[in-house]
Amino acid sequence: MGLEVAEQIVRYGGSALSKITKYLDADTAKYLKNNSSKIAKGIADAQKKINELEDYTQSRLSAILQQSLSNMGVPKSYAVPIGDAIAAAVMFLI
Repeated sequence: MGLEVAEQIVRYGGSALSKITKYLDADTAKYLKNNSSKIAKGIADAQKKINELEDYTQSRLSAILQQSLSNMGVPKSYAVPIGDAIAAAVMFLI
């Protein structure tokens, strides 16, 4: 969500852009303002990759939980939905 907001700020500028440029030196801030479309596309690309990583992380976490539950004797019919639910909750919390 934060990157999506940053992308919109960079793309459309305005007073909110100062929230980003205040951390930059004058030359870099000028570059950002003059190349906002390119930078916004880069932010969008990063967000896409992060979303893919989050999906992968949740999938791996669920698989690890399911295997660990199965190792403790939890039947697969319960281990799978429990693992999925716990993984989804963890991803929501982080």
